[in-house]
Amino acid sequence: MRESLAQVRVRFAPSPTGGLHVGGVRTLIFNWLYARKFQGSLVLRMEDTDPDRSTAAWEKRILSEIKQIGIEVQEGPEERGPYAPYRQSERSMIYTEYAKKLLVKNQAYYCFCDEETLQAKRKAALREGKPPLYDGTCAKLSPQEVQQKFAIGQKAGLRFRAFQKDYVLHDQVRGKVYFPANTTGDFLIIRSPQEESGLSSLSLGLPIYHFSCVVDDICMKMTHVIRSEEHLSNTLRQLMLYEALDAPIPEFAHAALVLYPNGQKLSKRQGEVWISEYLAQGYLPEALINFLLFLGWSPSPEFSPRSGHPEILSLEEMIAQFELSRLHRAGGIFDLQKLKWMNRYYLQSMPLKELTQRVRPFFEKAGYDLHGIDSSEILEKIVQAVYQGNDLLSEIANEAEFFFKRPQVNLTDFNDPQSKEILKAFSKILKSHVGLVSEQQVKQWLEELGSGFKEKKSIIFKPIRMAVSGKVHGPEMKWILSLIPLEELLHRIESVL
Repeated sequence: MRESLAQVRVRFAPSPTGGLHVGGVRTLIFNWLYARKFQGSLVLRMEDTDPDRSTAAWEKRILSEIKQIGIEVQEGPEERGPYAPYRQSERSMIYTEYAKKLLVKNQAYYCFCDEETLQAKRKAALREGKPPLYDGTCAKLSPQEVQQKFAIGQKAGLRFRAFQKDYVLHDQVRGKVYFPANTTGDFLIIRSPQEESGLSSLSLGLPIYHFSCVVDDICMKMTHVIRSEEHLSNTLRQLMLYEALDAPIPEFAHAALVLYPNGQKLSKRQGEVWISEYLAQGYLPEALINFLLFLGWSPSPEFSPRSGHPEILSLEEMIAQFELSRLHRAGGIFDLQKLKWMNRYYLQSMPLKELTQRVRPFFEKAGYDLHGIDSSEILEKIVQAVYQGNDLLSEIANEAEFFFKRPQVNLTDFNDPQSKEILKAFSKILKSHVGLVSEQQVKQWLEELGSGFKEKKSIIFKPIRMAVSGKVHGPEMKWILSLIPLEELLHRIESVL
C-alpha cells in the first residue's frame, strides 16, 4: 500500500458549474477521512476548464458548502500550497509543458478534424458495425503537411496515440479490472482553439478532462484517487497517459454509485441532490457526514460504536475505522427517512446550549426579532419549550414562531361564553401583575383560574393557549406564559376579546 511509503495525498476536484450534490459530498468525505487517517493532505482543485459554465460565483458557493459541512482542506484556491495554482484555468502553461513532452516523444499529434468531420466518421463506423474509434486520419500527416495546414490558418487539437495493449488496474474496491487492447482509439487531449485562449504557443485550445486530470495529479503528487465508479471508464485513457509521461500511477478506488430506493442513479435533474438544500432545511453537518459515509461503506463487523447503534459513529471512530477495502461494490441507497432518523438522533443527543446555537440562524432566517431577548438563557428556554424530538432545525424554528410573532387565530373558536369568561378572568389577572413573569407565577395564575371556574385544567387552558399561541397543542403553559412578555400576552388576549 502506498501509505506505508509516502505521505497520503488525495484530492477532491469539483467543477464550479453548480453547487455540491450529495454524491460529490460523499466522495469528498471518503477522501477527507482517508487523509485524516494517515495524517495526509486533502487537496481541493477546481476543474474549471469549461469557460461557458464555470463561474466564480459557483466556486464561492462550493467553498462555502465545504466549510458548512465542516471539512477542512490542506491545499486549495484559498489555502494555496506548494503546488499552486489550484484552478485548472490558471494552469495553462503547465499543460503546455506536458503537451510538448508528448509531441517530442511522438506520443501525440495535431488533429485538424473538426467536429462535423468526426461525427461523420463515427456514423460511418457504426454503419459498418465497427466501434466508433478515431480512424487515425491526422496521425499520418508529415511535419511538412502539419505546417502547411497551420500556414493557411487551420486550427488543430492534440490527439494522443493510444497504446494498443491490455491494461490491468488494481483497484482498491473492484480488485483487478481488465481493459483489453483495441477498446479505445487515439483520443483528444487538447481541444482545437475557439479564438485566442488556451495553449496559444502550440496553436491549441483548452485541455480535455483526461489530460488535465492526469497532469494535475502528477504535479500535485497524488498518491490515491478515490472517486465514484462512473469514472472507471475514464481510467484506461488515464493509465496510458501516466505511462507515456513516465509518471507513477496512484492507487485507485472506485466507490459504488449512490442510488434512489428504486435502484436508479441519483440524478441532478430529479432534485433532492443538492447539499445546500439539506443544510437549509436544518440537517446537521455531522448527521449528513455520518449518513453519506454509510452509502457505500461499512466498518468492521467486530466494531462496536460508543453510541450503541451500529451506524452512529463519532468522527474519531469514522477516521479509525475507515479503510478503502471496506468500500462497497454495490450501490448505496439514499433513504431520506433514514437520514431524518439519523438527524433526529443527533439533535436529541445535543446539549441544549449547542442546540440553541444551531437553531438561532433559522430563527434569524425566519425573520424573528431576537433583539428583544435580553439573555441567551431565555432563547434556550424557548428552544427547550418547543423542541419535541423534531427531525430538522427548521421544524424547531417553525414551532417557535408564536414566541416572536402574533399568531393568526380563528375567532369562531372563542364563541362559547365560557371561553370568553376564562379570557376575561385571565386578562384581569395579567393587568394586576407587575414585573417579570416566572414559572411559579404562572402556576399560581392557573391555580387561581381553576378555583374560580371549577373546571378541568385542560378546559381552562384551551382558550388561553389558543389566544396566545394559535395552537391547540404545544409547549407547557408555564413555558408559554413565562417566556412571552407580559404586555404581549395581554395584547393577544385583549385582541381576541
